[in-house]
Amino acid sequence: MTGKIEDILEQKHIEALQGDFSLEEMMEVLVDTLPKIYERSEPLVDAIQEIAAGAVSDGTPNRKALSKEDRERIIIALLASRGGGYTMAIHVYLAVVAMGIRPSEVANILLLSGIYTGVPTFATGLLELQKLLMILRDLVDQGAALNPKAINRNLRVAFHAD
Repeated sequence: MTGKIEDILEQKHIEALQGDFSLEEMMEVLVDTLPKIYERSEPLVDAIQEIAAGAVSDGTPNRKALSKEDRERIIIALLASRGGGYTMAIHVYLAVVAMGIRPSEVANILLLSGIYTGVPTFATGLLELQKLLMILRDLVDQGAALNPKAINRNLRVAFHAD
């Protein structure tokens, strides 16, 4: 694989991906993935959703300290520090398509993560970012389905999560 991170996905690719993006469908993908594999994981997924995007018991939004973009940046850094893979790919897709975080910023997040977790972590994360961007670019160029469920299926195969 070759290509500089900032040159792989052009604006036309990002716009095509955004055109078929549905946050509701994306949340369904994120919430349903683990319970479909192991039913007893549903309470864990519910807790994650409550903590990451939920509200406190009185309905007041519980997310004033960090923006959704900053939370996603932190999630990407944490996932990269744990080896990345499919889970990091799906969160980078979400960050780029739904939150407008540029691929070059993701690369910088991976670099910072690598400073604290080691060069192999940075290298693996960067190669996985490159792979993800090339997959997304190729799906757009091929005229493939670009909705979150289709993207998820492609990423699960590409990152060996199936």
